[in-house]
Amino acid sequence: MTDVQWDANVVCPFDPHPAFNIAQFAYMVKKMASLREGDGTLLDNCIMMWGSGLEDGDKHSRANLPFIIAGKGGGTINTGRFLPDTKGNQGDLLTTILACAGIPLDRPIGIATKQIQEMTHHL
Repeated sequence: MTDVQWDANVVCPFDPHPAFNIAQFAYMVKKMASLREGDGTLLDNCIMMWGSGLEDGDKHSRANLPFIIAGKGGGTINTGRFLPDTKGNQGDLLTTILACAGIPLDRPIGIATKQIQEMTHHL
């Protein structure tokens, strides 16, 4: 969000930005879902991520980061679910997405310690 001590009068001007950004993400997802590619759609063969690197911009906390993953990654991602209790960090998520995309890694990304198995078709 922003560094404004959660003052409602200050935060209010920033509210349109997240709504605009998620609307743009939704537009891209819908567009990619409408484009045929092989036996499926462009979205079936892609992985898109939308989210934030901070849960709370004022406190700069990184627990409970909100992310949306769209696309099936060529069948590697188990879709259509909300995973509220997934344990992991942003590095774990990025490591998992790269593995789903077929990118070989010699080590996890950043602070990652694992892949998030709950979101994959067991790579």
